[in-house]
Amino acid sequence: MLQPVPAESLALRATVTAIEMASWLASLVLASIVAVGSATSYGGYHQDSRPHGDHDPRVGPGMTVSAHFEMAGIRGEICFNQAEPGANVTITVKLTGLEQYEPQEFDWSIHEFPVEFTEYPDFPCEFGNGQGRGRVGGIYGDPVLCAGPPQNVIERGCVGNVGFRHSPLEATSEPQVFSDDVLSLFGPDSPIGRSIVIRSTLRVPSIACANIEYQGVKLHTYRAALSDQLSGDVILRRQNGRSGTTLRAEFTQSCDTTVRQFIDQPPPELLWYLRSGTCDNIGPVYGNNTHVDEIHHGAFQRCSRENPRGCPAGDLNTKCGSLLPEVFDKDTPELEDDVLRYRAFCHDDQLGLLSKSQIEDTILVFHDAITLGVVECATWSKINQLCARVNCIKRPRINIDVLFFQSDPNDRTHVRAYITGLDQEKAYLQVRTDKVTDTSECEAGGIYDKPRIFTNALISNSHVGDKPTGDVLPVGVLEYKTTSPRGRESVVRQDTTSWLPLFGPFSIIGRSLALADENGVPVACCNILPVDNPSPELINSVLGYQEQTNRPGGK
Repeated sequence: MLQPVPAESLALRATVTAIEMASWLASLVLASIVAVGSATSYGGYHQDSRPHGDHDPRVGPGMTVSAHFEMAGIRGEICFNQAEPGANVTITVKLTGLEQYEPQEFDWSIHEFPVEFTEYPDFPCEFGNGQGRGRVGGIYGDPVLCAGPPQNVIERGCVGNVGFRHSPLEATSEPQVFSDDVLSLFGPDSPIGRSIVIRSTLRVPSIACANIEYQGVKLHTYRAALSDQLSGDVILRRQNGRSGTTLRAEFTQSCDTTVRQFIDQPPPELLWYLRSGTCDNIGPVYGNNTHVDEIHHGAFQRCSRENPRGCPAGDLNTKCGSLLPEVFDKDTPELEDDVLRYRAFCHDDQLGLLSKSQIEDTILVFHDAITLGVVECATWSKINQLCARVNCIKRPRINIDVLFFQSDPNDRTHVRAYITGLDQEKAYLQVRTDKVTDTSECEAGGIYDKPRIFTNALISNSHVGDKPTGDVLPVGVLEYKTTSPRGRESVVRQDTTSWLPLFGPFSIIGRSLALADENGVPVACCNILPVDNPSPELINSVLGYQEQTNRPGGK
């Protein structure tokens, strides 16, 4: 049974809520244009008052992140580099495959939500009708400016519209470089964790999309499952030793009312916090011990969206914004499935200062904005990283050592392969459906061919050229996803791909890996087995941290 929030905390929140209530109407106007989680709701680049942090949030003087494209025949990266907070961001575009599409100029923009690689939709890059209701949401930034005429999107408020701010991308394999004085990789408005979408200038459907992430960095991911009055989850991802933590909330709330009733009254608003205690004994907002003076005098006097440094670490409501349901068409007589849908995405540098144990010790609590009663309480559970290694059954004169690593279901899969003894000039790796035994043939079970994970139904397969990307290939076909081994080579090959899952129902763990010759005939086969409690050295070797040599690293 959920318990009400302590009286002291209710009194504390009531002062702040009275101020927030006055801004409801204004927030509803914005909500009619864009979904929950817009940039205007975010604040909080926290540099001081560290709540018992145990590491520096940044490594080195600068920040480099990239979006890795592997979709619809388009390969390559869009890289972002910023030397320090306040400096211009250098954007370097290196893509191949755009020449397959006409006309050969392409819009590109940063969107509110990440691409969910844990789902397998027909329209992975859908951004809706401009109101942010698609899978990746609207263009990231001020909703009024982003929804306005073209001359408005050049203004600073529309953070994500890089295409309008600079120029369309060209269909060239040569690097395209831009200098941007609006983006910042540091602080609460960072695009890290969000998606970037490429689309033709003459067609509405998006062609390809990818997430802006650190590359080769270990992630620590936590999930708060919501299953009482709310249904869904909140995912907290933090980069090891890097700046910032992202939160992605996506859940529904049952509702028997109609959309028309929300025309005359505000839709339900939820407040959310990280709190100490347990769901049976809910404590204060986490970090209150760093704001003792404010506690004794009521509300946090220095805590606001404009000054999030005065907030406790757990005050997500101030730093990320309260939660409103997504906007529905007023002509629709009833809500879809009789539920309200909530989505939000937030980048919070302050949470990046907490240790892993501190995050696990907090609870996530949602309150009704009017009554301040507890709507839902959830605990965090860590999503364990997955590592797998091959155990070869049949490998005549061939040495095969292949490792796979994936931090969480939405991370790219890292592959490290060391194969020697090949007689063929070139060979191919395949994931096959079944395990192999001492008595079975390597061909047993066939190539793992279902599903074709991520097919964009609006893009014809004819557009993928002679080097198809993983979204139109069966899971078990590793050609074009990873580097094919070559005969008489003795090097460690490192690759990453979004189309070789270790998590979920289509995981390759428990299946077999075959090495096929140029004619597609398996000449060696191994089972793909999980590695329990992989050592940091082993994980680092898969991520490519150690120097590349002619022998594999790790233990």
